[in-house]
Amino acid sequence: MVCSAVYGTLTVLFVLLGRQLGAGNGAYGLLMGAYGIGGVVGAMVTGHVANSARWRTALVAAPLLVATALVALGSGPTLLEAPAASLLGGGGLVVGEVLAGTALPQMFDDDVLARACGLAVPVSLGGIVVGSLLAGPLVSFLGVGGELTAAGLAVVVACGALVRRPLVLAVPVSA
Repeated sequence: MVCSAVYGTLTVLFVLLGRQLGAGNGAYGLLMGAYGIGGVVGAMVTGHVANSARWRTALVAAPLLVATALVALGSGPTLLEAPAASLLGGGGLVVGEVLAGTALPQMFDDDVLARACGLAVPVSLGGIVVGSLLAGPLVSFLGVGGELTAAGLAVVVACGALVRRPLVLAVPVSA
């Protein structure tokens, strides 16, 4: 949900970041396009990662890639650096989301799986809504760079919670 909330926030913050970069309204398309291209590349890589023995490592690394991209975007990037960071963030988001979805069937028996998937979708979509709604008030308080950095730190905290209480990482190795 945290990465979904971050995505919801980015849909708002990319408009403001584009203004800060001095590229006007066209920067929004550039940043969102780079995020989307990163997502496509991430999707192409995910099939290989999901079938490897290290998919759990990638499941934790993917959101950390998102966090790194957010902190880079919050640090005052140039017009060349911002799309590169956006591309990395989009790739990390898709890899993480697909691997998390791939892990669900391995975590639950058939009778629970449908309910787990049914819960995962609204929680993810709800995260986008929450992120979008919080973006305005948070940017007023933290500024664009501060909010991007805070979002990156929130992803790190969420990953830390996952590692400390690993539901997905406890799936048997043979799965």
